[in-house]
Amino acid sequence: MTIIVDVEVADLAWLAAGDVEGLAQDVVAATLTEVGARVHPDAEISILLCDDDEIRALNLAWRNKDKATNVLSFPVPAGNQGPLIGDIVVAFEYVSEEAREAGRSLRDHLTHMLVHGLLHLLGFDHENEFGAEEMENLERRILAELGIDDPYSGTVPIDHFSISS
Repeated sequence: MTIIVDVEVADLAWLAAGDVEGLAQDVVAATLTEVGARVHPDAEISILLCDDDEIRALNLAWRNKDKATNVLSFPVPAGNQGPLIGDIVVAFEYVSEEAREAGRSLRDHLTHMLVHGLLHLLGFDHENEFGAEEMENLERRILAELGIDDPYSGTVPIDHFSISS
């Protein structure tokens, strides 16, 4: 199975996180392995690493919320049998500030946001207590596999949303 992970770095400040394309590949592999997800043989995931202005515009257009956020997930509509799984968008200023406040590296927090966004693309949500607990536990296991400490042991405010059609 070949998974195409297309990473667009729209805000060059993200380069401070190192090899973001390699990171994205690692996140996708670890997440799909942990959840046992079966995906299209030529699955595609698109990741946009942008600034707060761009994610704010997307948040307004798709959620009618005129504010920046850390990560947005745009899963393909239910029933789509094609290779595209969906899109993940992550905002630099928002995520870098969260990382700074929590005493985490930008790379570690970006990893968490990518895992979280991908779980949304795979159908997980945190709309109720059970779903939130399930997602957090999956995130902990995936991040541990990637060598990252439990993000919920600190004070990182998680402000994340999934957009579905």
